Amino acid sequence: MSLKKELKLQEVKNKLENWKEIIIPLYKILIWEKQWHPFAIAGVTTSIFLFIWLSDMSVLTIFSLLGLIITVSDYLVPIIVSSLMKPDSWTPQKEALLDTLCGEILIIKMKIELDCSTYCKLRESHPKMYVTLTAFALGMLAWFGNIFNNLLIAYLLVTSILLLPGAERTKVYSHIHEIQNRIFKEYVNPRFQATKKEE
Repeated sequence: MSLKKELKLQEVKNKLENWKEIIIPLYKILIWEKQWHPFAIAGVTTSIFLFIWLSDMSVLTIFSLLGLIITVSDYLVPIIVSSLMKPDSWTPQKEALLDTLCGEILIIKMKIELDCSTYCKLRESHPKMYVTLTAFALGMLAWFGNIFNNLLIAYLLVTSILLLPGAERTKVYSHIHEIQNRIFKEYVNPRFQATKKEE
């Protein structure tokens, strides 16, 4: 690892220092360390969005409450954790897990920065493609927002993002792809071949 990456990794660790005792258990849930973790994630997100839907809050109220929760948590959580947790409760295993988490956060951050940089450069290098892609993406978003309920879209998006780390770790998408290929080979392809012979 280069010195620049090490410095960035250390910077991420420093930012998470006050939250490390909270983040490690959450990280274990996100990567589905136990079989019931994906159901817990889906259950919690469903409960939160169900509460928002039943309370019929405005967008401004939702963002205000979210900002309030983040602000209060950022102040109180480190104080509560430092008073409840003993320094010797932090083990080398937890430290290794924190290093892994910080590395993954850094990779995601670098990918986002690279994608944004590539997209911005596209405006200068290929302006027609930039306009076409941007117009198409925004048009699709507007169409989706008009057809589907915005809260439903937000619920599906948040749930998918939270389930993504565990799905990648357990290779759920690979299993789904294998099942799709098996179904195609066993059922779809033979019927297609039979129809083609009849013609």
